[in-house]
Amino acid sequence: MFQEFKSIYISFSGSKDSDVLLNLLLYYWNNHASDRVIGVFHQDFEAQYTVTTDYITRTFKRLENEYGIELYWV
Repeated sequence: MFQEFKSIYISFSGSKDSDVLLNLLLYYWNNHASDRVIGVFHQDFEAQYTVTTDYITRTFKRLENEYGIELYWV
């Protein structure tokens, strides 16, 4: 994927599965492809648990502070 595209974007729901995907992406990006642009997209349906929204908020803040990647919360 990183060899074919200059920008990689993933969807992040705050679930365990999307958290694993995000962490795998960050690991690979840090170690092999830091010249590429990555972004994270979250679509807020306003029908999820408060604890999930809080987790997504904390995760986005961490991503912004530690990595400076593109974040989209719609």
